Amino acid sequence: MDNENKSTFNNKELTNSENYFESLVLNAILSENDDNWKKVREERIKELKDIYKRDKLVLFLGAGISKEAGISDWNDLMSDLLIFMIMNKLKEKSIRISPKEADFLIKKMKETNNKSPLLQSAFIKASLGDSFEENLANLLYKNINNGKGTSELLN
Repeated sequence: MDNENKSTFNNKELTNSENYFESLVLNAILSENDDNWKKVREERIKELKDIYKRDKLVLFLGAGISKEAGISDWNDLMSDLLIFMIMNKLKEKSIRISPKEADFLIKKMKETNNKSPLLQSAFIKASLGDSFEENLANLLYKNINNGKGTSELLN
């Protein structure tokens, strides 16, 4: 492809995401500078970060990807939510327990709910009420928020 065609392609206005991503790939392939794709990637990551921070983007990742990026898997998240819920309720009642006692309670809670994640999450949501979503997000992204995540997009 000659420079004139490259320039025409680069200036083309795209209206849908399929064409947008196709143009990103083609621009990277057609680029005269082999390192240009790195610059484009960094720009796109920055754009996605900005969109994500404005709550305009929701990421749906498979368990392997999300765990590797530092996001809690389902079992860890349910355990963390159970611990938080129990400790929160005990604190409300001014009851102090040891970590061993907390582990025992969590184990019994899981057994009582037949290890059903849906029942557990419904029970936790009912218990935490309006603070559920905020606490869920905090626990889900705790590794990212503590700088332990590996995702360039989420860090």
